Amino acid sequence: MVTEEGPTCPVERVGAPPCVRPLSATVAVTPAGGGPGQEVVTGADGTADLRLAAGDYTVHPVSPGGGQSPPRPPPDQAATVGAGRTTTVTLVWDTGIR
Repeated sequence: MVTEEGPTCPVERVGAPPCVRPLSATVAVTPAGGGPGQEVVTGADGTADLRLAAGDYTVHPVSPGGGQSPPRPPPDQAATVGAGRTTTVTLVWDTGIR
């Protein structure tokens, strides 16, 4: 799981780093067919690892952490976890900078 906020600058330039930064956030992950889910808080580096059974899941951004002025959350995302595989989901909160 990777959580970021962006854009953090009004214009991205070729060769410059992307205009996003890590964001500590709370994210809920629930089985697509229903049932109990898990909440995880990503670290200051914007990452967290979950061990999930193979299947389909809905990834729901709950809130950014750190007492920050909340940027706009991204929409829910569907994720499929394969047996013995790693699946990465990236959620980007919109800062509104244009």
